[in-house]
Amino acid sequence: MAPNKLVETALRVLVAWTDGRKPALVDLDILKEAFPSSAHLPEDELACQVIHDLSGRAFREPAEADAAPPTIDEVA
Repeated sequence: MAPNKLVETALRVLVAWTDGRKPALVDLDILKEAFPSSAHLPEDELACQVIHDLSGRAFREPAEADAAPPTIDEVA
């Protein structure tokens, strides 16, 4: 699943959790499958971990994600 879709799923889990509802099991299963090392965390912490791990690359433009960092000559 694409990083931005995983972040959206994590946000749905957090919205449900903050509203006092149980998150959809399918959303939790998606997050646990994508992040098996964090599957043991409580629902809210799992969602936060996914957002933390993916937010930097989830919403970049594809060209931006693939671009090489500028060299010192390009910056100066």
